[in-house]
Amino acid sequence: MTRHKRGLVDSIVAKARTQEERGQFAEAITQWETLQTIYPRYPSIPLELERLRKRRLQQERAERKRRSVEQVERKLQRNEFGGAREILETALADFPDDAELVELGKLVERGQERTEESQRLFKSGQEAYQSGRFDEATTLFRRPSTWTTETPPFESALLETLVRRAQDAHEVEPHAAEILLREALDLEPNHALAKGLLSLIEDERRTAQVERCLSRARQLQNENDLNSALGEVDGLLRMYPDEERLIQLRANLKEALGIARRHDLEEARRIERDVTTTQDLESLESIRGGWRRLSPATKATLSLSR
Repeated sequence: MTRHKRGLVDSIVAKARTQEERGQFAEAITQWETLQTIYPRYPSIPLELERLRKRRLQQERAERKRRSVEQVERKLQRNEFGGAREILETALADFPDDAELVELGKLVERGQERTEESQRLFKSGQEAYQSGRFDEATTLFRRPSTWTTETPPFESALLETLVRRAQDAHEVEPHAAEILLREALDLEPNHALAKGLLSLIEDERRTAQVERCLSRARQLQNENDLNSALGEVDGLLRMYPDEERLIQLRANLKEALGIARRHDLEEARRIERDVTTTQDLESLESIRGGWRRLSPATKATLSLSR
């Protein structure tokens, strides 16, 4: 063999070995077949070809199994157990008694059992809903841990039941209705009826809080406790800063408080004048009583003005 031909043979063998290491068995076979054509006397070519063809078959078989396993796993992730079973049956025909496929089959069976249980629960939930047993229906529709393409539409059924219960409860148990509606909006954030009912409950709660605040503030105003009345109004205004009735009452209370303070200040100054001019003990005691009735703020203002 000439030096050139030996170099070519060595190059072909090296390529075949490299391709085999990379798992490129078809390409490696092509290299050996090429070598068989140009130098058939190279030792062990038939053995190399037979070994590589077996490895290629093993590779193709392993690849078929890998694809089947991946397809089954994707179906399992989506809980599509019927489709997973079909793929497994085909794969097991090609790989009978394969341990991994057998275990996957067990997973599929358990998933199918859960699907059947979900269907039973859904049917029971529908019957409870149609009979007006909405609490029971809600419990049944909540039971499945997942909603899948092969299980009944638990999510939409639960959503409808939650909103229906909230409709029935919002006038007598607004807090319970609000909890139901927030759960419904977690399932479907844009559900128009749930959003509308929740807004209604929030408006009614706001109205009730404002009415209580106004009543309490007016009561304190009648008791001449203007500072406490103003505190009541300011407290609720922090929650509802745009509530017009609270804003108006606050303005009125501030005005009344200003008038009261000016009146107290004038009274305090009159008392001071009377103290300096009155000698009668009974009159002085009456003046002291008037001084004690003045607010601490008025007394402090008067002291600062001296």
